[in-house]
Amino acid sequence: MMKKNSHYYIRRSHRYLGLFVGLRFLLWTVGGLYFSWSKLNNIHGDHLTNRVTGTALSADLVSPQQVIEKLAPVDSLRSLQLIQVLDSPVYQLRYYTRSGSQSILKTQLASARTGNLRPPLSQGEAAKIAQQVFSVPAQIASAEYLEATGPHDEYREKPLPAWAITFRHPSEATVYVAAELGTYQS
Repeated sequence: MMKKNSHYYIRRSHRYLGLFVGLRFLLWTVGGLYFSWSKLNNIHGDHLTNRVTGTALSADLVSPQQVIEKLAPVDSLRSLQLIQVLDSPVYQLRYYTRSGSQSILKTQLASARTGNLRPPLSQGEAAKIAQQVFSVPAQIASAEYLEATGPHDEYREKPLPAWAITFRHPSEATVYVAAELGTYQS
């Protein structure tokens, strides 16, 4: 009986390696065709969210200067925005403060009606915002407070801490709400 030489095993392994690489190439091509023919907004889930509207200015608002005076020593103001949190006008202030020789960026929410500083969003507030943003009526399956992305890599490079609100829906959609900014993150 003749012993099989190394050429036989090389040819055999080359055949299976070619089949494996070819199958992966085929799947990669099919996936690429799907993503190039599909609307990117549907892939991102944008069709499942309501558009955010502006803040109505029918109420009397306090001066932002009154809010700034309530903050710890402010070195400089990075941004001041008037946003809406659960149908209430809120100032969102991002400012720098000094700690020794280091400048630290901080965020503070304050009621635009009273000027009172408010804490970051609670789980209940974040859940209500998520339900306003999610365009399909669905129950909340879970709420998770994120201080690092970890398994929520789709939320990478966005403001932390944040609430990840997941809905009981065939899409298993998760809506992210930045706790300190008071806003939905798309």
